[in-house]
Amino acid sequence: MTLKLCFSFCSCRSANYAALTSGDTCICGQEVTQFAQLQYTKCQTPCSGGTGTCGGGDAVQVFRIVSPCFQGRNLSNNVATSRFLGCFRSVPDSSDDNYTRRENLIFHECILFCDMQNLPLAIINNKSECMCGRFNKRLNLTNKVSCDQTHVKVYRTLSEDARCDNIRLLPPANYNQTVLTSFPGSGNTWTRHLLERATGIYTGSVYGDKSLYKSGFLAELPEISKVRSVVVKDHMLDKNTMTSYQSAILIIRNPYDAMIADFNRFASDGHHTASKFDDHFKRISYVWFNLIRNVVTSGKPFIIIEFGELVNDPIAATLKMVEFLQKHTVISPDHLQQRILCLSQQLNGEHKRKKRKLTINPFTKLMKEKVNHDVGEAKEIL
Repeated sequence: MTLKLCFSFCSCRSANYAALTSGDTCICGQEVTQFAQLQYTKCQTPCSGGTGTCGGGDAVQVFRIVSPCFQGRNLSNNVATSRFLGCFRSVPDSSDDNYTRRENLIFHECILFCDMQNLPLAIINNKSECMCGRFNKRLNLTNKVSCDQTHVKVYRTLSEDARCDNIRLLPPANYNQTVLTSFPGSGNTWTRHLLERATGIYTGSVYGDKSLYKSGFLAELPEISKVRSVVVKDHMLDKNTMTSYQSAILIIRNPYDAMIADFNRFASDGHHTASKFDDHFKRISYVWFNLIRNVVTSGKPFIIIEFGELVNDPIAATLKMVEFLQKHTVISPDHLQQRILCLSQQLNGEHKRKKRKLTINPFTKLMKEKVNHDVGEAKEIL
């Protein structure tokens, strides 16, 4: 038994989690609660088949599987293309020992070769020279450029960057709690992905969304969120609930775009009609302005992240939020710069939704008057 053997065994069976115990036993499961309560126990039994630890005599070491298993060396062009990160102008020099090289490989062969080296990036130039490695100070998002024949193409392999590993729950205690609030459809869950990988601490929620919990947001359960997470997601923040938080991160998105995004999520069956949007608008139209007012007038420390800056430069926006959290909570992320380099190659996570256009023009004249009035009031408050 080895860690990699267990991961491969469970991944090929479409399991969400791989667990190891007693040094020689691998267990696959769909939910983390199949294995243990959310308590930390040291895992010190060596793996019987190699280096590393595989649980303990009475402990289960649990890993979440984030990359799918592909049998053999077959990687379709569609899958390979979906892992394209972009073109970059800078590559490591030949003396860099952190990079593995191979000549005469086409791009999907390069991805598989680098994956076999357990390295997260596959870098290939127009001469079919393949390099495998990680983002570093010389090769990172600041080097990204428009593609032409003089630049290298970078792909994400099926291996994850270990620098983003070890996301944990905080030990139970009374911490200063920060709320992560936004109008629905403004990138809240995506922001949680960014914060978890940057800080190494799980984010929480007041909603207890079982689908998010199953997909790896282990502090999603409300009873855990309040005492063991770095931020708590709460869309419906009012003056009363604001008192239970000591600070706030507020994401603001253009209300027209946010309402359409939320309606797309709500009407996930694809049936978009004007009457359905009218009903939806009546239920949620007051939320956008009220959130801004309740946060800004609360007297609590807060930071505003505009959705556009989050999309255009997610790394800068994430660092801005982490700096705020370091000032107003007890967190002090370990190896922050290395985590940010790791995050750079997996910015979207699994929950960033693709933008969808409506086939109808949903906003009536009265709706626009309401939204525009709220925008004016928000500008005054801000």
